[in-house]
Amino acid sequence: MKQRAISPPLVTLLLLVLAAYTNASEYEKVTQDTITVRCNTVNTSFLPKASLQRYQVEAERETGLLSCTVQRPTDAGGVENIRADVQARVENFYGVTTDVNMRQISVSDERYDVSYIGTYDIPYDNVMTFTIKVSAAQLDRPVTVEFKDQQPRR
Repeated sequence: MKQRAISPPLVTLLLLVLAAYTNASEYEKVTQDTITVRCNTVNTSFLPKASLQRYQVEAERETGLLSCTVQRPTDAGGVENIRADVQARVENFYGVTTDVNMRQISVSDERYDVSYIGTYDIPYDNVMTFTIKVSAAQLDRPVTVEFKDQQPRR
């Protein structure tokens, strides 16, 4: 029997479904002009082994993964991921703010899609505030995405 690889977009969709089902994720979407920024968080201990390897992160209950895509509409009616400068910060319950080192990863080798990920510490089961600023050539001004999340320490 021939084994088939699961496509990266399908893996991302499965992660979102799993995270929503287990209450392990937060998701936020902001649209400015024609550009849409989608960001989500998940505790790395909820990620499947294939995703951990692909993203080069360890499954640790004290570590979260922030993932963002920047998309624009295509002439064919779909969307495509675009390159951008993504900067993120997280503020914990005590008001301590730290940078999230975001890095670009390839989502699809065929279409050169990109996504941006970074890890952050989950010190306690408290609410954290995320602020993500996105700049791209297609934007007149940066897009800011802000949301609160409470990641469980599994």
